Amino acid sequence: WIYNTGGSSLTIDSMKSTDSRFDVSPSSGTIVPADSQAFDITFSPDSATGYTGYLLVYHNASGSPDSISLAGTGMCNGCEVTISDSLDAGWNMVSVPVNVADQTKSVLYPSAISDAFAYTGMYVTKDTLEYGHGYWLKFDTASIAPMTGTVRSEDSIDVQAGWNMIGSVSYPLATSSIAAVGTSIVSNFFGYTSGYTIASSIEPAKAYWVKVSTAGTLVLTGSSMAMKYTSPTLRALTGLNSLSIKDASGKKQTLYFGKKPNEEFSATFFELPPSSPEGVFDI
Repeated sequence: WIYNTGGSSLTIDSMKSTDSRFDVSPSSGTIVPADSQAFDITFSPDSATGYTGYLLVYHNASGSPDSISLAGTGMCNGCEVTISDSLDAGWNMVSVPVNVADQTKSVLYPSAISDAFAYTGMYVTKDTLEYGHGYWLKFDTASIAPMTGTVRSEDSIDVQAGWNMIGSVSYPLATSSIAAVGTSIVSNFFGYTSGYTIASSIEPAKAYWVKVSTAGTLVLTGSSMAMKYTSPTLRALTGLNSLSIKDASGKKQTLYFGKKPNEEFSATFFELPPSSPEGVFDI
């Protein structure tokens, strides 16, 4: 997405990638003040390796051209990969992003010091970690957890009405790319890093909360291209006041309050997920 925060129309004359494997559509456009436009970037690798480049944006505002860094890794469906997850001391939201021979918690996360907690309207413990589902696990110290298996580039996850903890696939994907079948997504996606945070992407081996209107299916298709961007819902908070609360260990949460910034703003979309297992920082 490109946002026009100025007072006059933003004309994008052209957008070009320094690497032909990254293609943008449309390649030009005009954005009126306080509006935005989506631009899709397609990554077409020719081998299972990593690529980097820049997207050059030529426009009529000062500082033209702007550059956006691009990075992608060629997919290799059926290939064996190792994904390493950075775990914090304490509670973490985790998932299984690759096909493995043994899905038991003790094999996948041998250093965990708690049961694995899934959510089905209430917390339940699980010995086997299913693909597509998210789990809470507690660890004594910060560590790196490698997981080796074959690539899972897509998944269809059954969800229930209300809040769900979903998992990941082998590649990152934008939350905006997740397709809802037979239901509607009615919340932001939330990850956990020293407190709940709004997530713009689903990262391999992590887990996320999302609320849906009715029972249905969420379809995740991993992208071999990674590009950082800010969720449009996060931008809606910029005009509000904020209050940050931090505990003794440095874990922090931010509360937002103030006048409704615009008619499209829906406070219910920022509802936080259910309370976490005992011992997790929550406000």
